[in-house]
Amino acid sequence: MIWTAVNRPDLDPLFAPDATLLVAGVTDDGEPRAGRAWVVLPGDSASQVRVVASADDPGMVAAMRSGAALAVTSGDVRTLRSCQVKGTIVAVEPTTDVELAAMEVAVEGFVQAVHETDGSPPHELRRLLPHAVVTVVVDVAEVFDQSPGPGAGSRST
Repeated sequence: MIWTAVNRPDLDPLFAPDATLLVAGVTDDGEPRAGRAWVVLPGDSASQVRVVASADDPGMVAAMRSGAALAVTSGDVRTLRSCQVKGTIVAVEPTTDVELAAMEVAVEGFVQAVHETDGSPPHELRRLLPHAVVTVVVDVAEVFDQSPGPGAGSRST
């Protein structure tokens, strides 16, 4: 079955405007790496997503290379509804102005949601922001429900 983002409510947390996003991969040396992502956007095809991720950690950048496996986990700050997509990086690209603008909106949504739910001061949350970002295009092969509860970890169809 070909994965597609079209009409997939199980992916709502991935594209939520206030999502918390994590990426995980493995370097050529086999070292697992994880880092933050800031926005996920639909890709050029129905099976792809564009992920704007932090590029401050050289190890994580090394794990985000064309042909490498990548997992992207997203959670809705307010509801804790979560999902994870796994796939292969098909391209590593400079982040576009459109993606940077989408990232700004996503960061503000994330900061506001965490401030409202946890009381964390917005200026402290903004300290999480990276100095540099990179965009990776991921061809998604699998989707998992990671929401807390008995279905956590189950594969979405």
